[in-house]
Amino acid sequence: MTEKQECGYCSSTYESREQLITHLTERHEHDELGRIDQKRIERFQNNNTGHRFKPAGSGISRRSFVVATALGVGAVATKFGGTVIGSSSTISNWEELDEIRDDLDGDYVLVEDLDEETPDYDGIGDDWNPIEPFTGTFNGNGHTISDVIIERGNQNNVGLFGRADDSAVIEDVHIRDADVTGESEVGTLVGVTESGGEVHVTNCSATGEVTATATLDTAHVGGLVGRSYWLLENCVAAVDVSAEARFAGGLLGRLSGSESTVCNSASLGTLESTDTNVGGLVGGTTISTGQVIEKSYSSVNIEGEDSTVGGLVGRVWRNTDIKHIYVVGPVDVEGSGVGGIVGNQSSDNTILKNAYWDTETTGQDEAAGSSGNEENVVGLTSDEMQGVSPLPEGDDTLSGFDFDEDWHAVIEGDRINSIPDNDGYPILQATDPEIQLTAQGITLTDPVPTASIEGDNVTISNTTIGEGNSENE
Repeated sequence: MTEKQECGYCSSTYESREQLITHLTERHEHDELGRIDQKRIERFQNNNTGHRFKPAGSGISRRSFVVATALGVGAVATKFGGTVIGSSSTISNWEELDEIRDDLDGDYVLVEDLDEETPDYDGIGDDWNPIEPFTGTFNGNGHTISDVIIERGNQNNVGLFGRADDSAVIEDVHIRDADVTGESEVGTLVGVTESGGEVHVTNCSATGEVTATATLDTAHVGGLVGRSYWLLENCVAAVDVSAEARFAGGLLGRLSGSESTVCNSASLGTLESTDTNVGGLVGGTTISTGQVIEKSYSSVNIEGEDSTVGGLVGRVWRNTDIKHIYVVGPVDVEGSGVGGIVGNQSSDNTILKNAYWDTETTGQDEAAGSSGNEENVVGLTSDEMQGVSPLPEGDDTLSGFDFDEDWHAVIEGDRINSIPDNDGYPILQATDPEIQLTAQGITLTDPVPTASIEGDNVTISNTTIGEGNSENE
């Protein structure tokens, strides 16, 4: 008699392997805990033994040996200090997080917040050694990893993950109060997503400090990721970034590779650099074609001493599309090639479309420090940018934004409770509203605030507002 197939996520049983695969793809593809992605499904479909963890006592890993036999993802297995949910190994403390380096192609789910009070922090979390090259899947499951300290001033590829490659997926994890130092390719979450296979970083955020020590050539330092050849989506960084070499960005140091993309993302911290190619969101792109930066914004406070600095992107190479974006962060730079949105556009094939910048807060009269193809690129005052929804045809006030699908207007009064004096800048629907509103000076304290959508706008309830509404007032 054929053994029944059991789902490791919800314990449902099925008569055949095919029925279990159908159940997994239809029921758990977006499951909050499981979050099975295509990579896991393909592994299960193509390998009857599922995913193997290294045996205990092997000298390589402390995980016990688990084979998910014909039950595949349906098998629930155990390992040292935790469990395996489906084909994913759970992470609940610093030692288990550190052991990822023993199985770099594994599938992992974070099931607890980690901070300095979590077991095994001393000697691991406070002296983190970047994991590389990570080629598996890491689902943070909405949890935070706080207080990580990385001191690798003479090392490249520095972050929680030093390098991610070969179709790795890093999703839904939130770094808090990180202190990261590396030479180049430096970020709080990932140093570099390599070009060897499509890598996705999605639904992630970070706060803290990042410093690149490189003084020659390139730094490739960002608040979340140092350098990316692939996809950053639905990500936010409120990080203080410091660099002395080229390519520094509030979210990403450099966007590299054909068809690499940043979308639905924001940078909200500060950026200090003494070199070129500096951008509030992305330091710069590369010569590859087909790169896209869209539906994103920056409120980063930029202080620079050199040229090629933009409120959103420092240097843009050929065939890069930048669209549906805005900038409100100060751009305090006296060098050449400086713009409210882009510092230097190196090709006429660059397209800047439906792009806006606050001429008052950025201190910049021009969108770009050099010419390029522009369509509906408009400088606006703070009052014109705050609290707006699409206006009648012919009005340039954020007319290129989709407030039904992509953006929420932040409106004082009935729509956003208790915000004094003035409205706020638009926020992205796809990312955490609290971290975005906090960056605008909207302080949320007890009782626990809730955010909800009301029409085309955000309503914040149960809030206490601190003095002042916006750092950009």
